[in-house]
Amino acid sequence: MKCKLLYILCLMLFVSTMSHAQVLSFENASELSDWKCDNGRLAISSERYKFGSYSLKIDWQPGTRVSFESPEKFKSTLTSKHCGITVWFYDEGSQPADLNLIFYGANGKEVCRMPYHLGFKGWRALWAKFCQDMGKKIRLGVTKMVLEFPQTTGTLYVDMLDFPEIVNWKYMEDLHYNTSRTDFRFSPDIVKYRQAVPSQDMIEASDAQIKVIEDKLGNWCLGTGKFSKDKFVRMRTSAEKDFILMGLEVADKYVSNEYNDDGTPVGEPLFTLDGPSRVDGTRLSMFCTINERVLIPLTLDYLKNGNKESLERIKYIYDWFNDQGWADGSSMGTIALEKLRSAGYFYSYHLVRNHLPEDMLARQRAAMNWFTMFGNCYVLNDRSGANADDLRSLAEAKLIYALSIEDPQQKRFALTAFKRYMDKALGIANGTEGMIKDDYSGYHHCTAYNNAYYPNAMYACAKIAWLLSGTPYALSEESVSNIKNALKTYHFFCAGLEIPAGTVGRFHQSQKVLHKFLPSYAYMVLCEKGQDKELLAIFGDILTKVSRDKDWVKYVTDVNSVLSYTTTVGEMEAIAEAASMVGEQTPMKTGSLFMPYSGLLISKDNDIHFNVKGRSRYIWDYESGADHENPCGRWISNGHLEFFDFRNGNRSFNSSSDFFDWNYIPGTTSKVLPIEQLLYNKKTIDHRNYSDQSFLAGVHGAENVSMFSVKLHDIYQDTSFRADKSYFFFKDMVVCLGSGICSQDRSNSVTTTMFQDLSSAGKRKADGIYEDASFAYVVKEGDVRLSKEGKRVVAYIDHGEIPHNAGYEYYLLKDKGIATSVAKNIPVHVLKKDSEAHIIGRDNAVCAALFRENVFFDGMLVESVNIPLAYILEDKGEGIYRLSLCEPDMRRAWKLNMNHLSPNDVAEEEKPFETVLLLDGRFEITGVSSGVSATIENDKTRITLTTVRARNYVIELKEIK
Repeated sequence: MKCKLLYILCLMLFVSTMSHAQVLSFENASELSDWKCDNGRLAISSERYKFGSYSLKIDWQPGTRVSFESPEKFKSTLTSKHCGITVWFYDEGSQPADLNLIFYGANGKEVCRMPYHLGFKGWRALWAKFCQDMGKKIRLGVTKMVLEFPQTTGTLYVDMLDFPEIVNWKYMEDLHYNTSRTDFRFSPDIVKYRQAVPSQDMIEASDAQIKVIEDKLGNWCLGTGKFSKDKFVRMRTSAEKDFILMGLEVADKYVSNEYNDDGTPVGEPLFTLDGPSRVDGTRLSMFCTINERVLIPLTLDYLKNGNKESLERIKYIYDWFNDQGWADGSSMGTIALEKLRSAGYFYSYHLVRNHLPEDMLARQRAAMNWFTMFGNCYVLNDRSGANADDLRSLAEAKLIYALSIEDPQQKRFALTAFKRYMDKALGIANGTEGMIKDDYSGYHHCTAYNNAYYPNAMYACAKIAWLLSGTPYALSEESVSNIKNALKTYHFFCAGLEIPAGTVGRFHQSQKVLHKFLPSYAYMVLCEKGQDKELLAIFGDILTKVSRDKDWVKYVTDVNSVLSYTTTVGEMEAIAEAASMVGEQTPMKTGSLFMPYSGLLISKDNDIHFNVKGRSRYIWDYESGADHENPCGRWISNGHLEFFDFRNGNRSFNSSSDFFDWNYIPGTTSKVLPIEQLLYNKKTIDHRNYSDQSFLAGVHGAENVSMFSVKLHDIYQDTSFRADKSYFFFKDMVVCLGSGICSQDRSNSVTTTMFQDLSSAGKRKADGIYEDASFAYVVKEGDVRLSKEGKRVVAYIDHGEIPHNAGYEYYLLKDKGIATSVAKNIPVHVLKKDSEAHIIGRDNAVCAALFRENVFFDGMLVESVNIPLAYILEDKGEGIYRLSLCEPDMRRAWKLNMNHLSPNDVAEEEKPFETVLLLDGRFEITGVSSGVSATIENDKTRITLTTVRARNYVIELKEIK
């Protein structure tokens, strides 16, 4: 399926039909025909411009009123509640006072107004909505705008004036104007942070102790000369020289070092990422271009090569940025995304701040306070967790700002606040709040996001833990422990260097990411000087893998400061230092792990890694995005069983191949959809949808067996589509069961995919036996079909159109050689497979997914439960049993779609439940089972425990004779 190409064609068609607003850019005198001025002067001027070569110049006197009347330009105000104004102003430094923007209707009456605070020097923007921010009634239209100037004098330039039908949803207020925005989930409350008062609480520290942090950070940027013979240090040092040369070339294009007669820099207009990228077909230049490609190379050239001209260019860039609106209190319409592309600015400031004139340093420090949103450290909320985007892009920048504060007491206030901000961010987060969860999943966009955002944030947090270690501002023991446990878990669920496909968010081609986070492990090793032997061994394992990996070499030598600034010479030195502590390699942990916040179970040994992914009331389905970002991933969480076969170098999920068919993701039960239905629909935003089913359970507590079970129900597109799916993992096989498969869709058939093999190895071996390149599949229930196209072979169970209570039963065998014997004598007993439960028995273990409470399960030791749950019961002999269970309901806020979750919903804490299991027989609890009680009555034992957050619980039982 050529999914990527088809999606891009659809996107191009959609974009080509979009209408574009006509921006007033004052490039010719005719644009003044709709303007009038009382007691002032209007002119088209080339002295200042934000677009093109001209702007509208207004010289105002006390009482000046400038009017613009054009029903045609304001026609959007009658059709959209999201309409508003976007405009750029250049104030030449007037006295602080308000400019009133007043809007009138066709009857001449005032419709709404907004004050805009003047008294600055440079370009500033205004983005605001008429209805939401100015109180305009939706039914009222605007035909005229009046600029009512204050009772002072001055000159104001106006450019890029527009009245769009929809103001960008990320628009932000700043210190010049107020909006009525109350939802700050996607655009932060930056003014609140700017106005936050520093806490007067202070952790005492000597100047020398603070200098330890500063020196670490400086050495991280520049290197110390230690480990100069280390391979990675040499590679990075060489690549850095090329980075400097390329940066100087880009600087020659953009940085003129010229100033106008009034002292303002001569430089082209610059814009933020969330604004338009083109106007009237002309591509706009961005601040991020200079941040990403110029500032760090110039800084390195000055500090390492002694080129003073590069320092002068940096000073010029700071002046140029300031003139273009990169200044304290200026949101430039929106800077919601700018934090992601400003690492070059933040680090250049840190490295050259002591080389700047005093007035420039004060100005840049104020801008750093604004752009890093440092005030967030002073206004902490009560809940733990944080936005991973903010942490990965601004945590280090916040520390840089705090270290740059000149007043010693204020610096200590700031460092104290920063430490507490980080400790709060690294606490275990409730609900769908970002960052670290109870099972050490990492959250962003209200779900596990393992190849972007979260791991980048963890990298920043590990680095900060190292920078602050050994000082009074060191992170708390809890924070350090949470970082380490999160990193250990991350390593466990990775297959080699690759993460599970179901946790890639919208970046389906980016599974191989662990190598990029090797430094995170090095920093935590250095924090404790290698005392955590498990973490040290994990670091050594990753180091061994990356040492022969071409993608790691590319990562080290691809010097850039795009999303962040990493793999510096100092970082390579940190890796070398940590590597010197690694001893003899120890075997890595194998086994299983259920991660309820990821909707994921991992089962792995040294040869094969399995993971299975589900969706539920608390785990959304998939994420897509612009261009080629996972456009066909609709079924990726429908019980996706992914494998990595290290014996043969095979894998099951091959999304980078154009021949991969997204309707047949291995393990999934799904509908086979035409491409136009399978594709993500940008208009309806049909992704990040939840189910109404809370049953998504996994048990990893058993020694040799684990299980995963999920109840699927589509409540967004086809409410009749349901399936109950379970997987039981043993050393030699995976037992795959399905029941209750239903759909009323008469147009699209329903299938359960066993495998999709792109090597042409897939085949039918014998009656009921099938093979792919890695495994054999023995099918006991289900109508199997083989689909062959080129080298792609798909084996799937066809449930047909309009299936009603369909099911399947098949066995995935790790050793193909046992397929015939297994087919003749299945070593597993399927005890129940219906709407009430999936229960199997093998050897000394019973595994059960109980979908209903208060149902009597005749013949089972666990006769009934008071809430749906999954368990594995192992008979250890001599009346001793090991009961492992998972009660999966999180009991927290639920909405149909992630975007419908309110901030309170996101932060809602999971609620505990008193879970009761009734056992057939008399048992006592042995070992340590805190909070678990047993009550015996009439030869029945009632086990009671409090369950929460879908954790695994293990109870040791002994039968009372």
